[in-house]
Amino acid sequence: MRAIRIRTGCAVMTAMAGLCLGTGAQAAQAASAAADAAAAVPVPAKTIPVGARPDGIAVSPVTGDVYVNNYNDGTVSVINGLSGRVTKTITVGSDPWWVAVSPLTGEIYVVNSQFTSGSGGDSVSVISGRTNTVITTIPVGSIPEGVAVSPQTGDVYVTNSDDNDLSVISGRTNTVIGTIPVVSNTAAVAVSPVTGNIYATGYDPGMVSVISGRTGAVIKTLTFGGGLGALAVSPVTGEVYVTGGEGNKVYVINGRTQTVVKTITTGQDTFGVAVSSQTGMVYVADVDENTVSVIDGTTDRVVGTAAVGQSLDALAISPQTHAVYVTNINDNTVSEFG
Repeated sequence: MRAIRIRTGCAVMTAMAGLCLGTGAQAAQAASAAADAAAAVPVPAKTIPVGARPDGIAVSPVTGDVYVNNYNDGTVSVINGLSGRVTKTITVGSDPWWVAVSPLTGEIYVVNSQFTSGSGGDSVSVISGRTNTVITTIPVGSIPEGVAVSPQTGDVYVTNSDDNDLSVISGRTNTVIGTIPVVSNTAAVAVSPVTGNIYATGYDPGMVSVISGRTGAVIKTLTFGGGLGALAVSPVTGEVYVTGGEGNKVYVINGRTQTVVKTITTGQDTFGVAVSSQTGMVYVADVDENTVSVIDGTTDRVVGTAAVGQSLDALAISPQTHAVYVTNINDNTVSEFG
């Protein structure tokens, strides 16, 4: 997307970067910022066919492989992060929803929700990142949905939506070592790579539990308007980005004070969200508009949008190549932004 110049009383302003242009060094700095913002708006480079109704997606920080949950198939597609091709399809449990990869062991954790009839639900399938085979299945609570791995401890947190709690799995033994009561209708979960705190959302009412990564106790509960979708923590700033609420909103939580510091308006029906570890840019899935909104993580302003497939859902970013991936439920594809 090209920056648009608008003449104002003070000078010339770029609509994308929101900077007032002066002369000399100021103009050069503003032009550089506008170019950086424009470069962050992704252009789809590749469309990758996967299984039926791809939902969750995660990239291994160890191998660079991409793991996609195929909800209707009970499988996980493995995409080579360099070639962009599916190299393996792994059978897991019923209705796989979200997926996460341990940065410490490289193991992949797939949540089997069992919203529909089938075997192997209410569990987590653990896949070896070395062999891409299921090495164990861990029973958890009722209707699990979200999953996240602590980069500090390797512990795995799974949201159980019917039980209103988190199952805590040891990443060393792959066994459940405890549960944490949280908000009702628990959905998504994320762990801050900056503080180690855990954040869990609730659909209805829209709430977020903030949990100490040190004690495992809920230290704060935040209330929002409407049901919430997904959330992600910036490894650059420590800010937490929560989608949903009134449908076209992204809430920004300060990771130090645990207070909402900004509300960002994006496209309709926001859901999936991911933050670049390289640039701090935030990518949000606007489900009803089949677009990805791009937010500058420094200013927390939308700097552009990109069109993708039909009924997009989850997003992930490769720490190796910095490519952005988004699942397209109705197309049975993954869009890759180079």
